[in-house]
Amino acid sequence: MANIETRVVFQHFFDRKAVVDAVGKMKVKALKKSGLAVMQATRRRIKKQGMAKPQLRVQKENPGMTLAQLVRLPSIRERDRKAALRRINEIKDPPHSNPGESPFTHTGMFRNHILFSWDSGSESVVVGQAMPKGDWLARLHEFGGSQRMKGYVWVPRYPGYRSPIMKFRRAGAKVNTSRWQPTAMQQTRQYPPRPYMNPALMEKVEDGTIVNSFKIGGM
Repeated sequence: MANIETRVVFQHFFDRKAVVDAVGKMKVKALKKSGLAVMQATRRRIKKQGMAKPQLRVQKENPGMTLAQLVRLPSIRERDRKAALRRINEIKDPPHSNPGESPFTHTGMFRNHILFSWDSGSESVVVGQAMPKGDWLARLHEFGGSQRMKGYVWVPRYPGYRSPIMKFRRAGAKVNTSRWQPTAMQQTRQYPPRPYMNPALMEKVEDGTIVNSFKIGGM
């Protein structure tokens, strides 16, 4: 987040320590308020897709049933069946946002782990991705770049299954090798920038939220 400085002019009749203590508390409060605003704006930009979306009406009406079970339910309404099929397709083939637009979240984790925190050492507020081991993905979305991928082949549970299933995962990522056998295949994928942090910060700067956080009346 941008470094916002505060300047105070002291007069001789002020209690210097009391004023400094008061200004310090106000600065912390203002920065925390700014951090919260940027965090919320960032989360709003990351749209939910697939599993991250709220449950469909038909799911709430039939708790415990999977989407695949629901579409085969004889009593299901046709529009609910179509909605469940669309959700299944969205989960199986996750859509991507357009280059230059904020990324989607498919499970909710990426969006929900955008947090803010007060750093007493630097007297600043940090806003960003706090998902465990997710810093690589945060940078890739914000700035774009390349990512080396490694190929894995699915190990079937039943010997009679012959159709090959393959996937690529980020090189170095943790993979269940009892189910996925690593191969020598590798590829490098290019990702366009999908900025979400800087646009959210600029939004809060331009609409006056951050400046107003430092005004006594706005606090």
